[in-house]
Amino acid sequence: MAPAGRWQKGKDLHWYTRDKNSKGSEAEALKEEIRRVEEEEEQAMREALDWLLNALVKLKGIALISMSFLNL
Repeated sequence: MAPAGRWQKGKDLHWYTRDKNSKGSEAEALKEEIRRVEEEEEQAMREALDWLLNALVKLKGIALISMSFLNL
């Protein structure tokens, strides 16, 4: 009979039959996924900061041009 009810939801009911050596490969896969996600986040942060820096340079350039017109 299959387990039914809320108590088993999200629980590994067959933990005692799992191969203990398979945990290592799961841990390695998890570490690899975390490393990949961190690299993607870092790349996204670089792109965002680059965009912000470019926007500030453009604004400062516009401000400098308008200031030079005021000095004329």
